[in-house]
Amino acid sequence: MDQTTLVLLMTAALMARGDVSESQLISCASVQGERPQVSEIVLQRSSPKTAFKIEASDQATLRTLAAFMRRHNCRIRVEGYADDDTSASQAAAKQRASTIKIFLTEKLAAADRVRANQVEADGKGAFPGRASTPTQKRIAKIIL
Repeated sequence: MDQTTLVLLMTAALMARGDVSESQLISCASVQGERPQVSEIVLQRSSPKTAFKIEASDQATLRTLAAFMRRHNCRIRVEGYADDDTSASQAAAKQRASTIKIFLTEKLAAADRVRANQVEADGKGAFPGRASTPTQKRIAKIIL
């Protein structure tokens, strides 16, 4: 058995026990080979008092991402965006990012979840650039 295989087996065993520390996680961007094709998830809600909804097709994409993250013991960053930089929009941006984190760490079946320390969620406020579209104002951006 080569050293890389041994390290992967040991990491998998530690992950199964939940004993992988923050310092042992790597960025998913540094994983060699094919990575999941995910960058932006549109999150909408029917009113300011309701939760953000993740569409079924995006849920499937996030399940694929979670499997990749578990397999490679890697972490991601989720950036939430909103209409502008007001405090209400900043809160909505943070909720969008948190919705993705909660889905990956709590809403999936127990065997499919990732650990909370594998997902960093941050509300960014307004989408960068002056020409943002209405859709860009309602996204959570996944940074591998």
